[in-house]
Amino acid sequence: MATRGHIEGFPTPATRRRALNGGLVAAATAAFLLVATPATAQIVEGTDTTPAVVDMGLTPRTIAISSDGIVTDVDIVVDFAKIDDGGLGSCEPLASGGGAVWNEELSFALTSPTGTVVSLIAAGTYFDIGYGGRVQVHLDDEAPGTLSGLPATGTFRPTQPLSVFDGETAAGNWILTAADSTGGDPLCYFGARLLVDANVAPDASDSTATTTAEVAVPITLSATDADGDALTFAIDSVGGIGGTVVCTPTGGSDCVYTPPAGSSGTALIAFSASDGWQNGSAVVTVTVNAAPAPSPAPSVAAAANELPPTGAAPLLAVALACAAAGVGALLVEGRRRKRTASAR
Repeated sequence: MATRGHIEGFPTPATRRRALNGGLVAAATAAFLLVATPATAQIVEGTDTTPAVVDMGLTPRTIAISSDGIVTDVDIVVDFAKIDDGGLGSCEPLASGGGAVWNEELSFALTSPTGTVVSLIAAGTYFDIGYGGRVQVHLDDEAPGTLSGLPATGTFRPTQPLSVFDGETAAGNWILTAADSTGGDPLCYFGARLLVDANVAPDASDSTATTTAEVAVPITLSATDADGDALTFAIDSVGGIGGTVVCTPTGGSDCVYTPPAGSSGTALIAFSASDGWQNGSAVVTVTVNAAPAPSPAPSVAAAANELPPTGAAPLLAVALACAAAGVGALLVEGRRRKRTASAR
């Protein structure tokens, strides 16, 4: 390593003897924030802005993420420089120190709250010898560029894909580990920003409906999604008295429930709403009332005891009079024949 000399544009040795957590921290934080990616409603972010001098060792940094969701995408921005400090073990001034900078010594790794480790920048990735300056490296699986040569500011694909974290719980402490394998050329770490796209499960709602035995009833499966994702619905089971559920179109929320023939009681329709990552579940409770009993046919005796309707009395009287007259005529004829027979 060459002896550190003064580099034009940097403070002289007399003016740069300040604490690493002083003005350098403020400068590092300001530069780091300038390259940060704006967050969206779906992105949960965490930052670390505590600088460190990493020289022949490991330095872990904790980045806390608070979210109820699961990971669907991860990006991270790391702010650092690799310098030759002439063996002084310091990052002040931030310069090459007049010697050769062995960039292959540096590496970064990220560990999720569940313990999954992804190599962000593997040792040997930056294989060129020389000073690349202070850089802000945005690591993104979808980036077109790859890491190589000297460290440079920009967006690049990490050594290992960050998609390894997909499906894990986002909430918790993520650990960024900065490493330098050899003494004399320290890795100057200034901070990092972690961007986690955390998917929140759909919120499905219970509901009720009422029908009569053997009568189909429309039902609506209800759910909302905080991320604004399109939802697909599925019937998981039909408990209780059972029955059938048909949704149109398939996967939609508009359905029709048909009770089983001759049954009454309660049907419990369990359903789920999926956003493609997670499911929300709920139950539609359908009360099926018994069909009303049919009215019995009137008996002959009951019909005889019924009063005639209004306006029918005169006709009934005439009929009764005629019947009585007929009976009287028969009685008279009977007596006449009896007398005739006696006379003979």
